[in-house]
Amino acid sequence: GVVAGSRTHGTWLAPISRAVPSAADDLSTTAGDYARFLLSAMRNDGLDAALVAERGRVQADKRSETCTGIPASVCPDATGFTLGWELYVFDDVPYFMHTGADVDTFCLAYWTPATRSGTVILTNSQDGYRAILPVLDLIGADPEFVEMLRALASR
Repeated sequence: GVVAGSRTHGTWLAPISRAVPSAADDLSTTAGDYARFLLSAMRNDGLDAALVAERGRVQADKRSETCTGIPASVCPDATGFTLGWELYVFDDVPYFMHTGADVDTFCLAYWTPATRSGTVILTNSQDGYRAILPVLDLIGADPEFVEMLRALASR
């Protein structure tokens, strides 16, 4: 993968290319292509019912870690890693999320099958996480999910 178009102190950084590919790091994509991927995930394209059920189940529980230091009112009923995603569940409503950060980049993608909605935000700043919450507020993203993210960011 290549990280391009990021800056440090006003200076553009040279692209970073891996000598050995890694499926877990340095994805190069556009917001539009990532959004098409989210739509495919929401439609369960290419997945059988058993795999969809496994993806909807927490595989590695993180609830205790996630809820430490945040108000109980914003703590999800269940949370942890599932197949390729972080999963947060509020009142039986699942939210699938993935974030990423590298030198001078930060991104967030999330979707929920409950409303068949999702969001992709790509930034070219190491402080990009600061832009995520106001953007989610502006677009009217799911308030319960956003309040949890806000609480996590403030601890």
